[in-house]
Amino acid sequence: MSSLLEIKNLVAGYQTTEQEIYAVRDVSLELNKGEFLGIAGESGCGKSTLAYAITGLLEHPGKITGGQVLLQGEDLIKKTPAELRQMRWQDFSLVMQASMNVLNPVMPIREQFYDTMAVHHPKDDARYFEERAQELLELVNISPKYLEAYPHQLSGGMKQRVVIALALALQPSLVIMDEPVTALDVVVQRGILQQIDQLRQKLDFSIIFITHDLSLLVEIADTIAIMYAGQVVEKAKAIELYQNPFHPYTEALMQSFPPLLGQRKRRHGIAGHPPNLAIVRPGCPFFERCPKGMAGICDVKNPELKEVDSEHYVACQLYPEGSENTV
Repeated sequence: MSSLLEIKNLVAGYQTTEQEIYAVRDVSLELNKGEFLGIAGESGCGKSTLAYAITGLLEHPGKITGGQVLLQGEDLIKKTPAELRQMRWQDFSLVMQASMNVLNPVMPIREQFYDTMAVHHPKDDARYFEERAQELLELVNISPKYLEAYPHQLSGGMKQRVVIALALALQPSLVIMDEPVTALDVVVQRGILQQIDQLRQKLDFSIIFITHDLSLLVEIADTIAIMYAGQVVEKAKAIELYQNPFHPYTEALMQSFPPLLGQRKRRHGIAGHPPNLAIVRPGCPFFERCPKGMAGICDVKNPELKEVDSEHYVACQLYPEGSENTV
């Protein structure tokens, strides 16, 4: 597969009157055409900041201070706001957190589809917009009759599907989804995730799916990246990450949700709290919470993300480069 998106050494954060907070720290990721990349981690680890930095929506006091975001070879960071507006929804789109609330409450669903399409294709007539809006609702298993409805007349799951349909209106090659199903119950979450994956395979677009719930990604994602304190600490194929997590943080996340089969075991949370991103400390950011942390090693040098097995990358002092053995 060929590369669609390359994120190279991206650094982003927030500048306050008193300090600078680095929420994304030297992140490098690659997304192939048609790939489903999941990004997981606790709240506050920098996932949403990464999404906004990629799409050019990181507003003041947020700023990007380094790196590149290459979409089909074009650096989005160097684009002007006007150029990014032309690319959004057409080349890439974003489904935001609490996206059920982004629909305009005083406009029927039909007009919200029309507005999205008319900005980029003002010369197309209303007949095309109507046909396309009906087609999009059918894609997400909603009857076209709901084009006449207002958002408050739809259930939470239906509103979420409408937002996803809007994100696909102009057939972008990349869709970034930032915790789009968090507010929904687990049954609806699963149904929407399965539908998203079916749409990806049918329409051949790529997905970056951001969530704090790793269990959502294991079954559907092709590749999963784990973020902690603004950094990617592990990245691997989904099945490999599930069966053989290397980083102690990934292991702890995996232990946070129970399996459907097998012996019942008591689950435990991760001790301590995520670090303050306003403070840059030497060593691994997970050291103070890590059950395998080695004083004098892990608290001295922050390990780089390196390949320790085939297509399996980890930033941890427990694994020397090229090691095939876990500790």
